[in-house]
This record gives sequence, C-alpha cells and structure tokens, in this order.
Amino acid sequence: MPTRPNDPNADTTEPPADTELTVLARRGGNDKVIEKKVLLAQLATEEAVRLGIVLDDAQIQALADQYCRELGLLDTESIMAWLTKAGLTREEFHAAIADFAAVLAVQSHHQERLGRRLELHRRLLSARTRHLTEKSSPR
Repeated sequence: MPTRPNDPNADTTEPPADTELTVLARRGGNDKVIEKKVLLAQLATEEAVRLGIVLDDAQIQALADQYCRELGLLDTESIMAWLTKAGLTREEFHAAIADFAAVLAVQSHHQERLGRRLELHRRLLSARTRHLTEKSSPR
C-alpha cells in the first residue's frame, strides 16, 4: 500500500550515514523509486543465480543485524515491536533483506564495470541538472 504524506505510518526520517544498505533501504522520493528498487532487486537475484553467487543465511542475517543496528533496534523485543508496527512478518523482513543482499553481492561482482558506467551517468545527470537550472533562471 503506498504511503501518503499525511500517513502516520510514513517513515520520513533517514539514518545519518549513507551506507550501501541505507541507500537501498531508503524510501526515495515516491513509489516510482521503490518500483525501480524492487526491479533492481529482482534482476540482482536472477543475476546472482546466473553467476552462481550463493547468499547463505549467515550473510543475510549479518545484513539484517546491520539494518537493525542502523535503526537503533538492538534487541529482539525492539525488533519484533518494530516489525509489528511496520506490518511485517519475520519472513517478509528476511525476504527484503535477502533482496538487499543480492543487490550488494551482484554490485560487488560487477564493481569494475559499474565504475565506468557510474561516471557516464554522473555526467548525464549533472548536464541535465545544469540545463534545467539554466532554463529556469531568469536572464
């Protein structure tokens, strides 16, 4: 269910550090961003299988522990209360964290190739922002 700006369950705060995990877990600007993240997770999961990357429960649990620590959820009771408030089961939380783990594993595998494309996308986004700023500035 999409969250609306006046939704009391909307989480509008973000952890201060931009770790790889918080970037994946961040809500983003709108549901379109979330859709892209879900697509990324699906494709990464499929790519991990294709590459023979196996994510074991210990790796997924370590990432889940990191996620909870970043939220200040340091004990089972607080984690379970947070899951209940979020309307998530332990299994659903585990599935989402497994998605994040797949993205991070595939990103690590392709890091060198991604670096070259990253610079291309930075230049494209910078040029777009510059153009839009210049276009909207009074002359």
